[in-house]
Amino acid sequence: MLTVYTVSHFLADFASGWALYHGAAYSEQGILCVVLYAFLAFAMQMPLGLCADRLNHNAICAAAGCIMLGIACVIPASPLVITFIAGLGNALFHLGGGIDVLNRCQGKYGPLGIFVSTGAIGIFYGCVLGSTAPNLGLPIALAMAGAALAILCVHYRVFHRWSSDNASLRFPALNRFYLASAGCLFCVVIMRSYMGFALSFSWKSTAPWGIMLLCALAAGKFGGGLIADRMGSITASATTLLLAALLFLLSDQPLAGVLAVWLFNMTMPVTLGALAIISEGCKGFAFGLLTFGLFLGSLPHLLGLDTLPHTPLTYAIIAMLSLTFLYMGLANMAKLQKCSSNTTID
Repeated sequence: MLTVYTVSHFLADFASGWALYHGAAYSEQGILCVVLYAFLAFAMQMPLGLCADRLNHNAICAAAGCIMLGIACVIPASPLVITFIAGLGNALFHLGGGIDVLNRCQGKYGPLGIFVSTGAIGIFYGCVLGSTAPNLGLPIALAMAGAALAILCVHYRVFHRWSSDNASLRFPALNRFYLASAGCLFCVVIMRSYMGFALSFSWKSTAPWGIMLLCALAAGKFGGGLIADRMGSITASATTLLLAALLFLLSDQPLAGVLAVWLFNMTMPVTLGALAIISEGCKGFAFGLLTFGLFLGSLPHLLGLDTLPHTPLTYAIIAMLSLTFLYMGLANMAKLQKCSSNTTID
């Protein structure tokens, strides 16, 4: 199941990038389309996630997202219509796949890191080819149909039914530990999203460093969850973010910059998984809450409101702020779990 969802994640984000840049981003409504896509793909996961928790048909949700993305790549429609279909399709896939993976994680972060790792590569190459390879619509649509079929077949083989194993829909008790943990994790996601747009290195367009930077982004997410499972989430997060902050100070040098990005992204599966762990009855809503943070973090760049200096010192400060908020979030998560079940996360 994890393999199918991980490969499908690459395809879904590739299709999203291709559809957006081929059919919308370079139109007269380009800026509107990009902002609308970000809203639909990220912000809409919060209400849709609540529906997915209640419906308890994660594979069908993910497969429907794949089909919508395939349609977005071939439909002869206006840029806004293409954007609408692609944005909602992307949201549905991530929710269906994300909830299924979270349900099978059993409190571990490694599988979630593997699942999310392929998205960055997919969206990058989808955007690049969307503006340079206009004849890929039909092959991408067929690939998305194949992904939908694979998801449904594997899900049915695992569960022998179409419904999933979501917990009964319920919201956690909104005590001070939960609110503090959720609020801190939400802030971490906003900062990580902002950094994704703010990072600007003079050497990024120089081969082979640009490709190495993209690989570091994916490898950080892939390995971050596995390291957190082995070292403990707090220890792993503190170590990786502290080293990332130090290396960001030296990020004018390509190797230091690549290593900094690799380390900085290791905490992504921890952030996503931690809130889901303490939101057992509404994992889709929790997943969507954090993707809403991704949307908020992207707005300064998308709307041209980013006034912070893009310097190594700025990157290091944001990494340290991320460490502070993530530590507080995980510490309050541990206190919450101790109060409810006398267990801790590490």
